[in-house]
Amino acid sequence: MKPICIALFLTFALVKACFSQQVKVVELYVLGAETESVWSGHELKFPFIITSDKAVQANINKTILEQIFDSGAINVSDTNSIKQAIDTQATEYISEITFEVTLNSGNWLQINITQTGVAAYSFENTHYFLFNTQTGNRYMLIDLVKTDKQNLFAKKVLADQKDSLNNYLLNIKNELLAIGAEDDSSTINEIADLISQCYEYMDEKNETGHYDFHLAKDRILIETSCGFPRYARVFQPYYRITYHADYIKDYLLPELYQQLISEKGKK
Repeated sequence: MKPICIALFLTFALVKACFSQQVKVVELYVLGAETESVWSGHELKFPFIITSDKAVQANINKTILEQIFDSGAINVSDTNSIKQAIDTQATEYISEITFEVTLNSGNWLQINITQTGVAAYSFENTHYFLFNTQTGNRYMLIDLVKTDKQNLFAKKVLADQKDSLNNYLLNIKNELLAIGAEDDSSTINEIADLISQCYEYMDEKNETGHYDFHLAKDRILIETSCGFPRYARVFQPYYRITYHADYIKDYLLPELYQQLISEKGKK
């Protein structure tokens, strides 16, 4: 009986190894010189993914580069080419890029990349990436939902986002009234008009399923930001909707639910 047990254990280990792509994330570091547009130069720490499957590796790196930069002509297998390209494009407006690998286990790879810079105004943007390390494909939020639940889930997310915006607008009204802001009615009306444009933005996101989201321990976080004009940016809403795994368990693919639960309690 023991030889059989050992054989079964070895078979399981081999199967597990075959279906769990080993992923390594290395840092490409670029220190740029001071320019007219970036007065203090730029410091870029950009992720480069290495896997045993070169097609998967190329797919992941290409997806990231295309999201962050215009990278059509970059050779994604050549780190020097990537560093030169991001150095050239960052010179125009980006002062810093950092990244964090927040999940790298099983067939899941999640990377958050933050850009800081100055264009017409200072900004900080975070891009969230979740990949299947077997295929190199990027997950959209809707990909993680059961097929027969996708429409219901999309409607739920949209309704929750709009409820959050309505609550935000109500809080702004109360704050302006509390401090006796001058001409607060016109300010409130203008904010309301801008928020109505946010509704249109959310409707578009809902149709495409391209939400900005990331996994965190036992939950999914959906980030929402509406671009207000510069003069009104102090009132620009930025918020996140948090769904705990158990709360939306009926919507989620079983493998995602198990992954979220396995992260519960981790720091």
